[in-house]
Amino acid sequence: MTTKTRAQMAEAFTTLAIDDDATYLCVITEGESAALACQDRMSGIRVRNLIQAQTRLADSIEQGPTGRITVRLGGRGTARNRVCVYTKIVTEDRDFIMVGQCQGSGYTLWDIAPAPVDLTRRQMVVEELDDEAADADGSTEIVTGATAREAVNSFLMDQRQQSGLHDYDLTADSQTDRIAEVDAVRAHATPAQGAVNVFATVTPGPASFAITGAHAYDSGVTGRIKSGIEKAGLPFPTGQVSARIDDHRGASETLDLAITCAVLGAAGQIDRYALDRIACLGGVCDGLLTPVYNLPAVVTSAHKSGYRTVLVPATQVIAARHLGLDIEVIGAHHLTQAVDVINQLVDES
Repeated sequence: MTTKTRAQMAEAFTTLAIDDDATYLCVITEGESAALACQDRMSGIRVRNLIQAQTRLADSIEQGPTGRITVRLGGRGTARNRVCVYTKIVTEDRDFIMVGQCQGSGYTLWDIAPAPVDLTRRQMVVEELDDEAADADGSTEIVTGATAREAVNSFLMDQRQQSGLHDYDLTADSQTDRIAEVDAVRAHATPAQGAVNVFATVTPGPASFAITGAHAYDSGVTGRIKSGIEKAGLPFPTGQVSARIDDHRGASETLDLAITCAVLGAAGQIDRYALDRIACLGGVCDGLLTPVYNLPAVVTSAHKSGYRTVLVPATQVIAARHLGLDIEVIGAHHLTQAVDVINQLVDES
């Protein structure tokens, strides 16, 4: 079964009896009875954000009287009982401040930004924006969602219910680019020359992948990133995928891991808040993390830039720790391992 097909199947899951409540199952099997049992149990169950943890062979797949599926894992299974195990990324809703104008049959979005967590600061910002919006016959709204896009969609849904207008939507002159900017996932790299931020977004539309801001001599970066994700067995995001490097500082392959993680974060496979806490250092080739050139200077750059955690190829963890810097060093051999260790930072926090 292809990766694309597995990604499509990842929209419906059932809780595994063999694991905790954060683990979900996608069964790929040629065994007729198991397939039917899973199909009945999985229908209608949706989980928003998932990452693939592993593909394993199952000795048996059984459905109990309550409908719960039990999978017994082991090394003696066959391809007829192959399962993909996914782990949910828990994403908390956030508040956003949205400024715009109701046009009766639609809403014109002027701007949107994350609301300050500090309530005193939030009140000051809202009062200031209220005054400015009122001068232009607009208003300020506090909207909630896991992302700015979800928050805006939730607001529009409420407006449709209140107005009775089923086609109530954003007007054509809305600043929809601001939604993508706010939702962009940020990853970090620290070549010897200084810190580099990478921003990535995934939006609906025809399939495309573009990276802007890369080194002029690094013409193969787009192919490396896409190939690295696919060969790692991870689904490449569908739709319009874009990544932006704000200042490459003369680096190329050193930024590959940060670009890859930003793209996976924008697709919901890596927790965006965990990703924002670390510096991702290394190249990516065929799904494997490749060594960092001039490791001491790169890790020292991360330390000087204020990062307290770095992710490096597993082969360089010992060398990075021997530098004696006050910085946590974590490592991974494979891109799927890198996804796992980054997401574990959420649990640790």
